[in-house]
Amino acid sequence: MDLIEIGKHIRERRKELGLDQATLATLAGIGINALVRLERGSGNPRFDVLFVILLFCSDNWPVMFPNALLRISRKRTDWGS
Repeated sequence: MDLIEIGKHIRERRKELGLDQATLATLAGIGINALVRLERGSGNPRFDVLFVILLFCSDNWPVMFPNALLRISRKRTDWGS
């Protein structure tokens, strides 16, 4: 599986989950431009960024990240606080 296929999977799964790019980027703590590049299969994402995006694309993200929805409601993107 190459980066283009991974990006296609992320885009399709994001849409299945009913998330827009801004919401998924906020959940993952990355910029929207980074997510756009990732979905297009371009750029060179760090492993940790790719890993977090793929976690949020899984069926279990609300269980793994119970405070994620709170973070969105507060429009926070800093995972270190």
